[in-house]
Amino acid sequence: MKRTSKYIYPMRERLRHAFHRISNRSLQKMYPLRSNPPGDFSEAVQWRISRVLRLLSSPPVSWEVRRVSRLDSGEGSHPTWNIRLISLGPVGNAPAPGDMFFVKWRNSPEKVQKILDIFGEDGSRRVSRGDSSSVFHPGKMVSGNLRDILEREIDIDEAGGELLAWAGLNERALQLKRFHKAHRAYHRRILRSRNWDLPHPELQGMGYSLIHILEEMKELPDIRDLVRWQPGVEGRPYTVSGSSLTRDGRLEVEITVSRVFKQLKNVQHRRITLPARSSAFLTNRKPGDTVNAWLLPELHQFPHRLERKSPGLIAVATGSGISGPLSLLRSGEYGSPLWLIYGVRSWEANSLYGSELLEYERRGLISRLDIAESRPSDSARKSEYVQAIIWEQREEIVRQLGNGAHIYLCGRLSMGRQVRELFQEIFLDQGLVSSPGEAERFMEELEHRLIFQASVSGV
Repeated sequence: MKRTSKYIYPMRERLRHAFHRISNRSLQKMYPLRSNPPGDFSEAVQWRISRVLRLLSSPPVSWEVRRVSRLDSGEGSHPTWNIRLISLGPVGNAPAPGDMFFVKWRNSPEKVQKILDIFGEDGSRRVSRGDSSSVFHPGKMVSGNLRDILEREIDIDEAGGELLAWAGLNERALQLKRFHKAHRAYHRRILRSRNWDLPHPELQGMGYSLIHILEEMKELPDIRDLVRWQPGVEGRPYTVSGSSLTRDGRLEVEITVSRVFKQLKNVQHRRITLPARSSAFLTNRKPGDTVNAWLLPELHQFPHRLERKSPGLIAVATGSGISGPLSLLRSGEYGSPLWLIYGVRSWEANSLYGSELLEYERRGLISRLDIAESRPSDSARKSEYVQAIIWEQREEIVRQLGNGAHIYLCGRLSMGRQVRELFQEIFLDQGLVSSPGEAERFMEELEHRLIFQASVSGV
């Protein structure tokens, strides 16, 4: 049974988005473009924001998928793909090593149709909502037919807090409200400083599947309320692992995508496993499909981009995080020694560009290559993670750090957090500091001077 009430788009929503647009213009004045490379973390933040504000105020570039190929041969829990795309028009200069491909993913047509069937809609009705594609977007109103808005603008995997409240799941609705408020504050904090802790992890419990909630509701809200209530599609960044300009000024880029899965539940609290939205969208593309995305500068920069003559770079990468060091190696821009510590499940089955990395080592572009296998195919070899190699080589790492080497992490947030804590233990073990508090301050100083940088989620 449907709710039959006259729908009026709330005036506060229009005022909020108008204020957002004005704020965006004011922010652009606060963060003027600067040409000099940043000298410390605060300058790096301002340098990046000044560019991101302007880039995301413009529509995304359309890209045509050229190739989607599976990189690993196993049936691991995080299968990985290589995806090559070409712009459908000029985009200017090629991205710098480590820059991001910021994808605005879309919901699958099958899920959209299921939502429309539940509400008895054909998808032609005109609706509007605020564009929430990113934190920096100017907040314009987006209008279109219902099918298109459901596919491109709102998240239809997890039920939002307002819908849960409508369904009587008030406790979880309140948790979501608190979590999203904390998450917005968290995003504001990481613009000003380094922050490795996600907000209120206890509030990040398993959410409810939107489709399952709707199927079990005795009374449905107006579908235009659903469009307004649900969280928007927020872009997902991927490190560009390679790029090249064509003769006609178009840009080819390559990204590495690991498909991950998340857990949701229905009203009976039964677990539902779904592929993560952005990675599923990308890995299900076929050659000829189009993808909308922006090219964005990364906050963290390699030493030569900072105009520093670093005697070396220690790069720590896991899984698809190899994209960062790979973009540097493929660019040919970096001439200093590169020590790569790389973590994979199995070097033979899931080496992710293994032959290419070995060739870089043979040519001397990688001065040292250490591989950590968490699930080696040969039972005779021990299982280890990058943390074990870092700890074993702590004396050499400290020696190189003392000679001016930089450290760069690229991978998942959990890895970045653990490695960061491990380095603080190393500082204590090697006598660089005398207490955990000093170790934390020493790490913060390295981060402030852009000597220790981490291109991981949330940092």
